[in-house]
Amino acid sequence: AEDRSEVFASLDPAGSGALDSTDFFSLNLHTAVLALRRLQHFQSWLFDQFGRSSDILKKVFRALLSGDAKTLTRRGFLESAQALGYPCDDRAMRAVFSLLDRNFDGEVSSRDFQKLSDFSADDLLRDLEALKHFVDTKLGGVDSCFGKFVERERALQGLPAVPKTASYDAFNKTCTQAGFIKATPKADLKMVFLFLNEASGRQANGFLSFSEWSLLKGFNSKAITGSPARLRRILQEQYGSVDNAFQRMHTAWLRRALAKGLKQTAIAGLFHCLLGSADDGAECVRSGSGTPVPDRQGSSSRVSFRSKATLRE
Repeated sequence: AEDRSEVFASLDPAGSGALDSTDFFSLNLHTAVLALRRLQHFQSWLFDQFGRSSDILKKVFRALLSGDAKTLTRRGFLESAQALGYPCDDRAMRAVFSLLDRNFDGEVSSRDFQKLSDFSADDLLRDLEALKHFVDTKLGGVDSCFGKFVERERALQGLPAVPKTASYDAFNKTCTQAGFIKATPKADLKMVFLFLNEASGRQANGFLSFSEWSLLKGFNSKAITGSPARLRRILQEQYGSVDNAFQRMHTAWLRRALAKGLKQTAIAGLFHCLLGSADDGAECVRSGSGTPVPDRQGSSSRVSFRSKATLRE
């Protein structure tokens, strides 16, 4: 019960006591944060085992390469890291590789690998929070901002219609020209882009969809530091997706809420009817009127009186 309370609290940063779809879908963000922590663990292990200088990272990168290869592939990275002694499983290393693949081409270059020297998970979370604030205050909100991304993408590619996804170039140019980099000069927009791709659970391809970008709505740096990623995995296994899980849970809640609401309405109606009968009965005794009968002009919970002579007629 305590674990469930902690998970619920991490999804309800406002403390409202209820979850909406935006809160619920932030489970995807927790998974991406788990990927960040895995990259941070790999970075710490490298620094502890070999050192953190640029030359050391170059040597480690060469040690991870297979044969005459110039870049690391996903499979080769996993096998080489394990051979080097890093304690990892496939899922963890896939997440690490995805966040290092800064060209979105399924390969990690020496330049990509060098980014480990100044990577900070906490800095990235601050960048995300700053971006969310900037988008809300300067770009009209998350939905409106995505419209600007795809419009820029259409212009970049010379397309006749607005596309459904935006490339990193469109994302970067829109944010930069709007003044985000000037306001947050140390922000790593490419890592932000990779983070949102990782949150969706799909392999990064250099393009951002509306659903991926919309995850920013549920971002809260204080709440996102929790770890309900296991819950997300369970929901995916049980329901197929977080979306389906939310719909099932919302439907079940709605059923119970409706039944409870109907019951409360019925009790309230009966209560008002009884109170009304008692008040009107007392008035009937004082005025010598007849028997109380339902008032056809009023509501079903109200009563009125007619004389006995009228009733007999």
